[in-house]
Amino acid sequence: MNKNKFLWVICVGLLISNFLLIGFMLMKKPAHGRANPKDVIIKNLHFNEAQKNQYSLLIKQHRRDIREQKKNIFQTRNALYKTLNQTYNKSQIDSLIQSIALYNQKVEAIHYSHFSDIRDICTGEQKEDFKKLSNRLSKLFSQKHPRR
Repeated sequence: MNKNKFLWVICVGLLISNFLLIGFMLMKKPAHGRANPKDVIIKNLHFNEAQKNQYSLLIKQHRRDIREQKKNIFQTRNALYKTLNQTYNKSQIDSLIQSIALYNQKVEAIHYSHFSDIRDICTGEQKEDFKKLSNRLSKLFSQKHPRR
């Protein structure tokens, strides 16, 4: 087999393997086979259309609030690490660390309030389902999920 024919066979083989890889990636199930949390909550609480719309509004507000706190955390963390290039100032460092802790505390309060708001849009029967679901909430949100 001459050199050109050998290179042509290699190129075709690589092309076929790339197509197979793309095919497998497109047919792949979501990460860890888990549905996104929004769908899990809607399904487990048996939301009607009006409740789904209310829930979507809650999600938008929740994301805005969390995004704001994450931005604050990021900015404060940057300020903290910039102090590494300055003269050591314990009170400044402690203040920045305390600020980050407070922003994280706000994040948890926002999460809690969000789930309380979800409970509030449930009917009497759905509140029993919410009690069951609430025991699984930390697992449901324990890993990052792709943006919806």
